[in-house]
Amino acid sequence: MAKITACSTLVYTTGDLNEALTRIAIRGFSRVEIAHMGEYCSHYPSGQDPYKVKHLLANHGLKPIAINYFPDHIVGQDMSACKFNVDANARQYESHMQDFIRQMHEVGVPLVLALVGRRTEALDCDQQITAAADVLSRLAGYARRFGIKLALEIPHCYSICNTLQRAKDIFDRIESDNIGAVFDCTHQQVIGYSVQEYLEELGDRLCHVHLRDAAGKDTADFHQNLELTPGRGEVDFRRIARELDDFGYQGEVTLELEYQGGLPLEKIELEVDVAISYLRECGWEFPEAVCRTK
Repeated sequence: MAKITACSTLVYTTGDLNEALTRIAIRGFSRVEIAHMGEYCSHYPSGQDPYKVKHLLANHGLKPIAINYFPDHIVGQDMSACKFNVDANARQYESHMQDFIRQMHEVGVPLVLALVGRRTEALDCDQQITAAADVLSRLAGYARRFGIKLALEIPHCYSICNTLQRAKDIFDRIESDNIGAVFDCTHQQVIGYSVQEYLEELGDRLCHVHLRDAAGKDTADFHQNLELTPGRGEVDFRRIARELDDFGYQGEVTLELEYQGGLPLEKIELEVDVAISYLRECGWEFPEAVCRTK
């Protein structure tokens, strides 16, 4: 049976890391994926002490299984607009990520989700993908020295690899087996490829799964409807569970709910209740200790 193994701190963007970890531990999870997306979800801000984070995790009885990391500014530059075929951008990102990888080694995080670049249809799009593959290949080799694996959450509506073909293109150009693929069902639903197509193209790289609901089509405007509670959108969670089981996937699966707009924590907890109940109905297993709101 398909099993959800961890919860993401992205569920609780309105609180700090301690708040998020407290709520995840109370839910009964023993494994956690940390999310940091700049000021929007600031759970590993610049200047963070990795040893303090390690002890914080231990105090909550939580094992980190991954970090979804999106630095919003590096040397004054908005990384959401980073083009890796610009040498200065590539050097800044690579240097920053080398330092970050060392920190994650200290925290004890085994998987780091990295960037590939911002979605674009510019004429140099293919050059950007090739340049990103070069940077990521080097970073993957560096990460291996610290026992860390890199991963790319692609296809992704906001990424330069926003189609299954582009995701395949970058993996074909990456010269390292230390980079895996993250399957996110929200982007799969909105972009419009099947789970089977994903597994056929990227199954040999699959190392992590994100679960959340979504609805509608890819509007290409960075306002896609990607932040719904399971059961409130159009994702077929029963089919995803069945196809991952048939494929033999036994890796980590993170409950990665997301609520923007300052939704009160009490309402977020009610949505988590809905998600747990609905996913169980769809055939997803949770760790035995995981419960609805206590």
